[in-house]
Amino acid sequence: MNKERAGGMSGKTKKLLLAAAAVAVILGIALLCFTLVGSQRTTKSTLEGYFKALYLDTMIREMQPYLVEAIRDQAYNDYTFFGQTVQILREFQMEKEGVVGENMDLSVKVDKEESGTSAALNSASQAYGATSVMDVSYTVTFTGDKGSADYTGIARLVRISGKWYLTEYSLPMEEK
Repeated sequence: MNKERAGGMSGKTKKLLLAAAAVAVILGIALLCFTLVGSQRTTKSTLEGYFKALYLDTMIREMQPYLVEAIRDQAYNDYTFFGQTVQILREFQMEKEGVVGENMDLSVKVDKEESGTSAALNSASQAYGATSVMDVSYTVTFTGDKGSADYTGIARLVRISGKWYLTEYSLPMEEK
């Protein structure tokens, strides 16, 4: 009687299962690394994540990781009236939906990046522990059922422990 009929697995089956488990573990580790490090490795990814949290998700807690820690509580208090409402965020979303329609999405294009001055870096280093400062001109393209619209703005970002963070939570934009 062979092993498979007796309830055991063949050597080939065991090898396949071990290989599949190893691949799953490797993919899991790769996904975890990307999640932990990938989302704010560039100024573009930081801006895009912030604007998606602001205009698409309207979730203050989703916006906060893109801000330097020193202003997160202030952003929360200002955008929620000290935790009472998220209506301000919903109004931002409705304003853009009024222009491009529902089923809105957005993308960010970095138009220009300029390293901050040594004085700006010194100040950011003292205030936030930053190792780099970047002034970024960008275009946000909103698309929806009725069309698209481009808005431009400028933001200062700082690099802390390999990730980029916004130093302000209110980023005025002008329609292009």
